[in-house]
This record gives sequence, structure tokens and C-alpha cells, in this order.
Amino acid sequence: MKNRLLIVAGLMRPKRADCNGRGPGLDWITGIGAKRGAVRISPPTRFALLFAVQFASLGAAMPFIPAVLSAGGLSATQLSIVLALGSVTRLLTSPASARLADGWGLRAVLVSGAALAALTLPAMALLQGFAMLLLVQLVHSVGVAPVVPLSDAAAIAEMRARPFDYGRVRAWGSIAFIVSAVTAGQLVSLTGPAAALWLAACCLGATALVAAYGLLELTRLPIDAVPDITNRQVQINTVAPALAPEQMERQVTYPL
Repeated sequence: MKNRLLIVAGLMRPKRADCNGRGPGLDWITGIGAKRGAVRISPPTRFALLFAVQFASLGAAMPFIPAVLSAGGLSATQLSIVLALGSVTRLLTSPASARLADGWGLRAVLVSGAALAALTLPAMALLQGFAMLLLVQLVHSVGVAPVVPLSDAAAIAEMRARPFDYGRVRAWGSIAFIVSAVTAGQLVSLTGPAAALWLAACCLGATALVAAYGLLELTRLPIDAVPDITNRQVQINTVAPALAPEQMERQVTYPL
């Protein structure tokens, strides 16, 4: 019995590494694949790191911002005004940043926001006076507002495309928050409250770098402008003289 399987031209494409770089794979619908031999960080690891560094910045800064502002010469009334206006600014900026992400791209807005927030924290520790500190607080609030919501949105979008345990990934943010708060407390006891803001600024800078890495990976994907979505077609020619047509179809053609 002689069998011959003929595949119509254009059915198969060369196999490439999958999007996580874990070996041969084929995405015939979108044409997306990772470059062979390139080092890739899996999405769960990347998002766990992203949540860890951004929540570490919150753990370091939140308990000590009032102390830093008080050291900058603010009275209790001025301190309450600065903190309240910062909260209002974050509340108003979040919807606007979502609209901006729709136009510019989610990762681009995330990188810009984290970088802006990282730059303003040291200024908060260095400047004096109500007007300057209020301005810095407002700018910082604009930058930090989209960081957590857009990170969540990116993780959920990635999880829908390539499922992973979101709760376990997100838990690294809570762990980092606790560790960072304890670490910042130790630094503050040694050098003063400004040290906590410098630690938070470093963590926000790391957030921007991790998000930028994801943006760089996106630009490296070989995405087809017009992907081929033609259905797969197979032509099978079978030669088995000893079998009836029904037997040949059941025993040879269907198994192939």
C-alpha cells in the first residue's frame, strides 16, 4: 500500500520560536513570532517584575511624603492642601491617561508617566516652600496616576492572549510594597525622610525601564501588515489497490 500526502502550496510556513521564545512554534493567523536565539523574558515574569518595582515605589514613598513636605517648611494646613490637591489630580488624570493610551499606545504612556513621577520625587525632597512643593506634587500626581491602572490593563490583555495566573503575578506587588516600606523605614532612621523618596524614585525609574523593555519587544515582533487568514487546505492522493473506496477513505485518508 502506497500513500502519498501532497500539501497545497502556501499551506505551511517555516516554524519559528513562539512569542515566549520557548522553541519552535507557528502562528499562521497573525504571523507573530520571536526571533530565534534571542533572549526573552516570559510575560508572567515581566509583569511580576513590573508590579514589584511600582508597588515598591508606593511602599517607600507613601508613609514618608508628609514628613518630607513638613521638612520643606509646610504648615499643617498647607500640608493638607498639597496632599488633597494631589489626590484630586490623580483622580482626574486617570481617565485622561486612558484616553491618551488609546492614541499613543498603552506602554508609551506608562513609560512616560513612570519616568515623570521618578524625576519629580527627588525634587520634592530638595525644594522648599508651599508654591514649589505644590507644583511638584501636582506634576508627580499627573505622572504616577496612570502607572498602576495601565499596568493592570496591559497584564489583563496579555493574560487573554497567553493565559497565566494573574493573582500570583500581582502578589509580587504586595510583597514588594511590604519589603520596600520596611527598607525605607530603616533608611529614614539612618539618614532622614528624604531617603525614602530617593528609594521610591529608583523604583519608579525601574518601572519605566521594565515597561520600556516590553515596548522594545513589541517593536521586534515580525508582524505582517496584512496577515494571511486563508483556511488551511490539504490535498491527499491515496493509492491502495487492495482496498475498496470506503475502506481506503476510513483506514487511510481520514487518519492522514
